Amino acid sequence: MSYTILTLSIIFQLGTALLAFRLIKKTGRLYAWAFIAAALLLMVFRRLIPLYQSLSVNGKPIDPAAESVAMLISILLFFGVLFIGGIFEKLNKLRLETEDELEKRKETEKELLESEERYRGLVNKVSEGILVSESSSMKIVFANPTVCNMLGYSNEELRDMTVPQLHPAEYKEYVISDFQNKVKGNNPITLNIPCLRKDGEIIYVDIKTSNYKFKNTDYILGLFSNVTERRKAEGEQQRIENLEKLGNIAAGIAHDFNNLFTGIYGNIEIAKLELPNSHPALTSLTKAQETMDKSRELTSKLLTFAKGGGPVPEIIPLEKLVRETVSSILADCKTIKANFSFPDDLWPVKADRDQTAQVFNSLTHNAVEAMPDGGRINISAENVTRSDSNNSEEFFVKIIFSDEGSGIPLDKIDKIFDPFYTTKQIGKGLGLSVVHSIINKHKGQIQVNSKPGKGTAFTIFLPAASNSKTAKEKVSEKKLNILFMDDDEMLRKLAAEMLNSIGHSAVTASKGKQAVEIFRESLQKGAPFDMLIMDLSVKNGKGANDVIGEILEISPEAKVIITSGYASDPVINNYKDYGFCETLIKPFNLAQLEEKISKAAEINVGK
Repeated sequence: MSYTILTLSIIFQLGTALLAFRLIKKTGRLYAWAFIAAALLLMVFRRLIPLYQSLSVNGKPIDPAAESVAMLISILLFFGVLFIGGIFEKLNKLRLETEDELEKRKETEKELLESEERYRGLVNKVSEGILVSESSSMKIVFANPTVCNMLGYSNEELRDMTVPQLHPAEYKEYVISDFQNKVKGNNPITLNIPCLRKDGEIIYVDIKTSNYKFKNTDYILGLFSNVTERRKAEGEQQRIENLEKLGNIAAGIAHDFNNLFTGIYGNIEIAKLELPNSHPALTSLTKAQETMDKSRELTSKLLTFAKGGGPVPEIIPLEKLVRETVSSILADCKTIKANFSFPDDLWPVKADRDQTAQVFNSLTHNAVEAMPDGGRINISAENVTRSDSNNSEEFFVKIIFSDEGSGIPLDKIDKIFDPFYTTKQIGKGLGLSVVHSIINKHKGQIQVNSKPGKGTAFTIFLPAASNSKTAKEKVSEKKLNILFMDDDEMLRKLAAEMLNSIGHSAVTASKGKQAVEIFRESLQKGAPFDMLIMDLSVKNGKGANDVIGEILEISPEAKVIITSGYASDPVINNYKDYGFCETLIKPFNLAQLEEKISKAAEINVGK
């Protein structure tokens, strides 16, 4: 019996040791279970000693009670290790699952970080500005580099600002009230609104907004697109369309109005020539001429817009023209002074003298009206060389015309060149639109920069003349035989009187075809005309451009002056290309008629 108990005790101890070895693999706890297994094996070895002693010749008998206790301990150890091993297996399984979960979380976090980095890179490189603000406080919480560059602020500066601070003062109330109410809706909206850069420049942006919630806080996401250049281009296109519409109106009235003005003006001059210097009516006639000059100025402004129009250029020393124009307007204005700054080597410009004077006349009047309490007008000029799209050099004279007036409000500065737009209580709204049209037709540029309360500066670029020699006026003393053609009977009679008054003989014709026949007959009779003055437009008949070919075919040396009330007609602007030697724009006075005849007389043609 004792041997059986001992054997069972040894078996249970060996089984316990094997369980311990098994748990090494199951739990991964090598040292802990290895020590326990070793201890159990030592216990087995210890139990083998009494067995060996009992089996020897003088063996010691086995104590049944002690072996029973030892077997009980071995059984308890076996089941204890078996029970604890199960617990450890569960704990080890839980540990492995936890480690696997942590590994997955690490992988997820890594992927999230990579995704965040990827999307942050996209946000930072996208061409549109991205701005995020809190919906309630409008405090900016995020700005990508594009919007930072667009507005001129650093990311840190923008995050210390609110949305209203990004806009001009006059728009802040709108942004705070109307804008905020609109963006609270569920639907995305698009706004076009000016923004104020850090350097003070106004830019125009399209803002597309949408709302979202994050951690119980409402945010507004805004996509910013800088549309300043597009807005300027659209404004310029609209301005051109307005000018074309006005040009069509002007073209319709130009010819008839100027025919009437020529008749009135010419008859006044003839009347003055027939009266003695002491006659009291001379004063009234002179005042009538002055009134006519003002009427001609208004008509001239309208004609500036005529379709296809362009200046009749000549070489002009700009400094003299500017000084004379500005000084004449300021002569009676004691509170406003003009400062001129012109270099000695300033290039002359190739421009229409009257239209160029009109530019500085309008700018001076604007400056005077902007400074009711007085101030200074500063006018400077310099030579400028620029490269065109083909990298060819272009030569301009740059003129800066500035005042110290009230300035132009930011919301109105884009409209000042529009026809009929004016900020004055009384005015026609043509001054600056005329200026803009004149500069454009000279292939120049005009820019405006204004600061409310500080003043306005206009910068003008006019093409420089290819040479600096100004044409000298010479009056021909030779008396000429002149053929005058116009379909207006009053003008024909008046022109004959004017020509006779300056010593020339005149024959008139009402149609181009009639003028050709008269001219041919004069050659056949051996008494040719020295010059022809012919109207461009003839109702129900041929005008100057219709018959110039026949006239030059009859006599290649014929000198023909073309006259018209439509100063902007391409034939007038390029008269030499059509075979004419000079132009005479209606309404004209006696001095202008004589000047054009003298110039034409000096020209050699057909040789």
